[in-house]
Amino acid sequence: MSKLILSDELRAQVNGDDAPSEVCDVSGNLIGYFVSPKRFAQYQKAIEECEEAHLDELDRISQEEGGYTLKEIWKELGVE
Repeated sequence: MSKLILSDELRAQVNGDDAPSEVCDVSGNLIGYFVSPKRFAQYQKAIEECEEAHLDELDRISQEEGGYTLKEIWKELGVE
């Protein structure tokens, strides 16, 4: 992860109400987002919970019987 050092002026711009801030270049093109450490921890937790739910769903699906082989799928799609 790269590290940026903000001037006091820029620091004041992202030190608002703890909401995410868009980071743009001088032309207004979006470069990325700034989130506070507190918000970052919340986002990270939400992402982890989503990933866990997704993995649980993949595990459930992988246990189901039936389905098609890759060869059958290609044949159906006319890719053979």
